[in-house]
Amino acid sequence: MVFDGAKNEWLKFCTVNGKWLYLKLPKIGLVKVRTHRPLPVGFNLKQVSITKKSDGWYVNFVLDDPSVPTFKREEIVPTWDNSMGIDAVLNEDVYLATSEGEILPSLKPLRKNLDKLGKLQTKKNARKKGQGRRRKLANREGRLHQQIARSRKDFHYKTAHKLVGSGKKVFFHESLNLAGLTKRNKPKQDVSVAGRSPEGNILTNGQSAKSGLNKSWLDAAFGQFFSILGYIAEKAGAVVIEKNPAYTSVRMLESTWVWL
Repeated sequence: MVFDGAKNEWLKFCTVNGKWLYLKLPKIGLVKVRTHRPLPVGFNLKQVSITKKSDGWYVNFVLDDPSVPTFKREEIVPTWDNSMGIDAVLNEDVYLATSEGEILPSLKPLRKNLDKLGKLQTKKNARKKGQGRRRKLANREGRLHQQIARSRKDFHYKTAHKLVGSGKKVFFHESLNLAGLTKRNKPKQDVSVAGRSPEGNILTNGQSAKSGLNKSWLDAAFGQFFSILGYIAEKAGAVVIEKNPAYTSVRMLESTWVWL
């Protein structure tokens, strides 16, 4: 639920130590909100969005602070010294490989919690729909999914800060077609001599093996990582550039990592 055109009058007053505030929303009324950090002085409220998650409701504010100067990034010319190539590996316990010869390990939060998720789903499915016990198990399952997503995002931020902390100003990475990489294989039918496919005669299309690969791609969430890397790099005065993945790789050549 998004409220555009928000006004400062919607924020009524804060309570003890500024950790709580009251927000008056149209058609909803007064809502008590716990803040995780104090609001800046002299801001203008632009938008309010409300989201429901497994552990409760969340309110996000879009603020405009006129006192913050407009940031203008200087044009950066890529050189061998200020550039770094990043390759999405997704092989065993390796997450990324850089042109500096560094190998970054993966976290695999979903893989590590598959057994716990499976047990929760089995217990939940054994309960009838509408039972309170089933709703509690569904809530526990949602909380576990939320924990996995948060740990993955925390890993992405830490990895991005580590790369940007190297002092490089230009980061190159492949423009991956993640939607195509996680796409299911097309059904493969046995076509007869007459050009017609007999009913129910479906051949194996390798989807069973690809399902595990799809799960690994989704667990790695490279799209989210590169988005976070671009955000962290911009704050540090660096830039992230996508490159066509054709004929590019990070390989070992005479004990030297080279971005081709």
